[in-house]
Amino acid sequence: MSKVLQADNTRYKNRPNYTQACMLLQAIELNQRRALHPRCLAHLAMFVVKTWETDPCEEKCKELYQLLHTLLASSNIDEPSLEKSLRMFCQNSASTPTPCAAVTLLVAISYLERLNQKFGSIRGTIGCGARLISIAFLLAAQYMHDSLQLIIHVPLRDKQITEPVALPSPLQPTTEEQKLRISKLELEFLHLMDYDLSFNDPAQLVHWAHSFDTPPPMLDYCTSADEGDDEMDDDFDF
Repeated sequence: MSKVLQADNTRYKNRPNYTQACMLLQAIELNQRRALHPRCLAHLAMFVVKTWETDPCEEKCKELYQLLHTLLASSNIDEPSLEKSLRMFCQNSASTPTPCAAVTLLVAISYLERLNQKFGSIRGTIGCGARLISIAFLLAAQYMHDSLQLIIHVPLRDKQITEPVALPSPLQPTTEEQKLRISKLELEFLHLMDYDLSFNDPAQLVHWAHSFDTPPPMLDYCTSADEGDDEMDDDFDF
């Protein structure tokens, strides 16, 4: 388990277990490393901006869309085989990159949905959407790492100690000061989550996300972040 998640074991709830690990593996296999459709990313960006930014606007949606696109494009393990990428993920000491960035992002967004349900009337400072996404993604990756290590067998001879891979984000730690800041934000996020990073059914998130792959009949959906605002009037809903 990561140092952040170990920071307060007496209060950390619902630690990774076999059931959570199996549900997560099922979601990853269901997704088959498919990318999330631009309409889905645009919807997620709009959800975060509308629920957390004090002054939601089109420009913020575009910026957050680009962040989500960057996370997905740069956070997958560079290995064509899903089986091998899962093994590499579990044998590494770092939790990023992940074997399925799409599922990692969906779990991260589900954390933000839970926070919104708990603190619905609260809005953050300028740029809080990007910070929340970045921290939620990091914690989702760490929880996935700890969970999958329970069920993915890695022979002792194959285990390696690797340096953590920097996660592209506005909070990318390039200095000790930034690393400390990220650790502080992770602990604050955990506190707001009541130290509970468990999830109910990640496979349901995958089904929901890929419902954007095919536009419903009679609707002219947009396919880019610049054009993708109109279809996102509804709140993020599983």
